Amino acid sequence: MIKCFEHVGMVAADMDRSIAFYRDLLGLRLHLRKTMENGTEVAFLDTGGGMLEIFTPPAVLRLPLNSLPTRRAFCISPFL
Repeated sequence: MIKCFEHVGMVAADMDRSIAFYRDLLGLRLHLRKTMENGTEVAFLDTGGGMLEIFTPPAVLRLPLNSLPTRRAFCISPFL
């Protein structure tokens, strides 16, 4: 049984616009934003019950957005 979600990951083309949308329009709280060694930007926004994880790869690594995977992680109960 799924009890909650831990985080959901997605890829965005523009990190600043994505953060502004989820923070300013939907009220999520920016928990962490950093740039990884390979240039990928990562941000975690707190939904109040899980995290939204946004990735923006560097321009040299970008593929069409519809070809990139999303990620989901759930909290589950070991007993049904």
